[in-house]
Amino acid sequence: MLRILRTVGVAVAPTLGALLIRAWGATLRVRVTGLDHVRTGGGIPEPTIFVFWHDHLLAMIMALIGRGGPYTVMISRHPDGDPVALAVTRLGLHVVRASSTRGGLEGILALAGALKDGRSVIMIPDGPKGPRHTLKEGPIVLAHRSRCRIVPIALAASPRWRAGSWDRLQVPLPFARVTIEGGEPFRVPATADASARARVHARLESDLENLTARAESGR
Repeated sequence: MLRILRTVGVAVAPTLGALLIRAWGATLRVRVTGLDHVRTGGGIPEPTIFVFWHDHLLAMIMALIGRGGPYTVMISRHPDGDPVALAVTRLGLHVVRASSTRGGLEGILALAGALKDGRSVIMIPDGPKGPRHTLKEGPIVLAHRSRCRIVPIALAASPRWRAGSWDRLQVPLPFARVTIEGGEPFRVPATADASARARVHARLESDLENLTARAESGR
């Protein structure tokens, strides 16, 4: 009986979670700046790699529901990621099952395929386990392979609650104000060598930190 209840709970939880996130997100007062150059008529004119820190993930999903897309996001292939993947799918996002620690190359190739199909992707460069706000190579590798543009973004919510997890995940309270700051898009040249990619890496990490500080100052 316990096994049956657990199975039912796993099956039902993603649907309930998606409904809660959608309803919660509808209460948020979202202000977006710095992304006018990315969108045209409410849509995204070309497939784009959106990059933001792990602690922004939940609030960003809440804020982005119904605002453009479709987006593709990468979620761990670990069984713990199953309910998350189901919930995210129910929110209208496409899911690639991979991670930086398991099947990372497979995930990059799958995301490159999504970009080729015209879908923008979301990358969390300090996931899945940190270190917090330390950029990993995934977005640079994907941008170099796909020739698609990177757009860094950051978010801050007020009022909010912060989790005690490694990323200090921020959870906006109902009816919170959410500020989203977008940065300038850029590309990784096809001819970029290791030194050029290192410069792009440094720029992207700096942009993310600067945008985070700007979002925090305006929350």
